[in-house]
Amino acid sequence: RPGGRVAYVVWSGPDRTPFISVATEVLARFVAPDPEPPDALNAWRFAERGVLAGHLRDAGLVDVSETPLAFDIALPIDFDAFWKMRIELSDTLREKVGRLDEAVAASLDDAVREATRSFFRSGTMRFPSEALVVAGSTASH
Repeated sequence: RPGGRVAYVVWSGPDRTPFISVATEVLARFVAPDPEPPDALNAWRFAERGVLAGHLRDAGLVDVSETPLAFDIALPIDFDAFWKMRIELSDTLREKVGRLDEAVAASLDDAVREATRSFFRSGTMRFPSEALVVAGSTASH
């Protein structure tokens, strides 16, 4: 509608979203990642600065802004609860882990535990994170 406003929040890149990327990177050592086109529907589709803002401008929006938002993903949980949750959150991760035999799955668990060790302290999981808030307005007339 004229004068309307829209805003999206999208993940920044893998280096700024270890909650997602660490498990994905470790899994790639156990299961070859599927090749993806640059515009694949994944967590980082709009992570590159300017991409989503460009789409909004191309769609005719004005006053487009892009603001990084730093925050922590923090919960009072241990590694086992994190790993269970992380697998449940991702269809791709769940499917790939589900194909592993028991010994390989245990090795993967150990590797992810080691790779995420620094994100667990005193019974709390804390991953630094960043998202991009991209907003724009429709013309007022």
